Amino acid sequence: MIKNKITANLLVALLLVGVIAGISITTLHSSVNNGTSQFVNAATSVPVPGASVSASGTSGNIGSGSATANAQGQYTITSFLDTGTYSVTASAPGFIDQQVDNVVVTAGAQTSNVNIAMNVSGGISGKVTDAASGLPVYLAFVNVESSDGASSGSAVTDANGNYQIIQNLQTGTYNVTAGYIYGATGYLSGTQTGIFVTAGSMTSNVNIALVHSGAITGTVTDVNSHAPIQGILVYAQSSDGAFSDYALTDSSGQFTLKNNLPTGTYSLTELSPTGYLTNRISGVSVTTGQTTTQNIALNPSGVIAGRITDISTGQPISGASVSAIFGSTFGFATTNATGYYQISTGLVTGTYIVSANYYLSSSINPSVAVVAGQTASNVNFQLTVTPSGTVKGQVTSSTGPLSFAYVSVQGTAGSGSNYTDSNGNYIISTGLGTGSYTVNVTATGYVSQQQTGVSVSINQVTANVNFVLAVAPSGTISGQVLSSQASPFPTPTPIPTATPTPSPTQAATPTPSPSPTPTTAPTLTPTPVPTAVPTAVPTAVPTAVPTAIPTTSPTSAPTTSPTTTSKPSTTPTPTPSPTTIVATSGTGTKVNLEISGSITSSQISNLTITSGTNGTTTVSFTATGQSGTTGFSNMTIPKSAVAQGTTPKIYIDNQLAANQGYTQDTNNYYVWYTTQFSTHQISIVFNTSPIPEFQASVILSLLAIFTVVALAVMLVRKLGKSKSVGA
Repeated sequence: MIKNKITANLLVALLLVGVIAGISITTLHSSVNNGTSQFVNAATSVPVPGASVSASGTSGNIGSGSATANAQGQYTITSFLDTGTYSVTASAPGFIDQQVDNVVVTAGAQTSNVNIAMNVSGGISGKVTDAASGLPVYLAFVNVESSDGASSGSAVTDANGNYQIIQNLQTGTYNVTAGYIYGATGYLSGTQTGIFVTAGSMTSNVNIALVHSGAITGTVTDVNSHAPIQGILVYAQSSDGAFSDYALTDSSGQFTLKNNLPTGTYSLTELSPTGYLTNRISGVSVTTGQTTTQNIALNPSGVIAGRITDISTGQPISGASVSAIFGSTFGFATTNATGYYQISTGLVTGTYIVSANYYLSSSINPSVAVVAGQTASNVNFQLTVTPSGTVKGQVTSSTGPLSFAYVSVQGTAGSGSNYTDSNGNYIISTGLGTGSYTVNVTATGYVSQQQTGVSVSINQVTANVNFVLAVAPSGTISGQVLSSQASPFPTPTPIPTATPTPSPTQAATPTPSPSPTPTTAPTLTPTPVPTAVPTAVPTAVPTAVPTAIPTTSPTSAPTTSPTTTSKPSTTPTPTPSPTTIVATSGTGTKVNLEISGSITSSQISNLTITSGTNGTTTVSFTATGQSGTTGFSNMTIPKSAVAQGTTPKIYIDNQLAANQGYTQDTNNYYVWYTTQFSTHQISIVFNTSPIPEFQASVILSLLAIFTVVALAVMLVRKLGKSKSVGA
């Protein structure tokens, strides 16, 4: 009887071992072989309703799409998914963002069971107040970052000064900083360090009292006429480079800098003052809570002006670029429709090398004498322009014109390309000799088309080469977003979108984040200057607005909820106007990068996007500017361009940039940095190195098998001993 009991127990034990080991092997098999779905076990059964799910193409695929999970956590992405490989990311308040890679999609087919298992986030909440009055600070920007830099989040205080951050905070120690980024102007940033956060629970009462900043105020005038100058961007930076602020002069030439300026010594610089020379003033003393007055008088810039014409026909050349260099001083302009140009900012007295360029033709005048405040006129150039025919037309779909469609013309007698404008129109008028051509059109989400045998003749227009594109069949990605538990946090109330009244020196309402698909065609050449060359140096008037550098403060409220990040707000920008750069990655995919700030697209070259074997994507380029002045740049980088990695870090000449940051939304990263102007190599590295999902599953599965086998061996030994005693 004892023998039969031992045998029965042994069979039960072996059966248990087999069942558990089988479950572990099944889990292992699912994790390793199912590249398009995370394994969701029985414990992961709570849906995450309202989760935002986005798919971005990788390995050269620029398709993308998004959807919102329903009450059961189910989602389906049905548009703009070309054949290719995608990364699918789920994001929701109260949870850690989770990404599934290597999701294979085929146009016209469905990829199912792309299930996403999310973990709950920790939370941080508190209140921001005025240290002097104790009153709440409205629209203060609160940023949290873990001590290892792996996790971060942000929020904006409500009318009672309260904030809470409940997304993407893993268990760990955090630093919490409150500042003036949105509407809470006039303060120094305040920080709480060593705040411990546990996933699934709220760390409350992380309160910060803000101290009033020092301030610098003054008036910018013309040194000769003493007239106030409107639209000058004044930038203040502490002697150690740790603190800075900027403001734009109003109609009275007045400016006020009052954000994050603690006691110390500062320098004041005017960033690219149109029509004037920069006047850098050092040794400006600032005391916390007090105002320092410092007026600025600007000397007029030298001016180089002239006209560029066709050497064969004498006709003006529009869109030719002209640059002037004297030592570290640099100026730039483009010709207008009548061929005239003018360089009138930042030109000190000296002898300049002036270069004119138009496509493959160029000319140099190596000795142009310039005197500050005077005009060097008739610096003219004649360039060789190869005669070309013209092809133009319109690209539409069943819903109307298609903007930003790419049109290329290829033939034995030449080639050319351009993008359609907001009305779907395009024109290609360079590089086309007499001959027969093939015209190709591509647009994201549409079936490409071509026309063959298009006849082109030099100096003639081939019109009405039109296209009607059909919507491309999209693949479908569907699945479910689940978690092992519901979010323990209530969804926060969004901050009101009403904006405070801006002060004269502050920026206007922030520019909204761009849509994933540009609505206008990029400008292939810089914006032309006015059609007539002024005879005197004009009063500086800003023509654009720069994106916020760190420690600055637009005065308008964000339109996002406290748990979402926004594109940095904008303030006035020096010329040249920011444009869109079209870069070509190693795979030949065209990626549109929006670049703005005082470091503009005209000063950026060698722009490349590469993906490494170590899970990184690197955006790199060379930035060239006027030596000794401070510049800043913002880049809108589509997530579809980032094949691998997250959390961008900016390196300047292989050194981590001291002043940098980023925010993101579903479609884009918004990256900014500042630097001293000269020639720099800039690298923006998207890097992440977590243990891949399947590796973690393998480790857990093998551990489970090992544990079960060990328990089985112990049980068999125990049964063996029992048998010996019974005998």
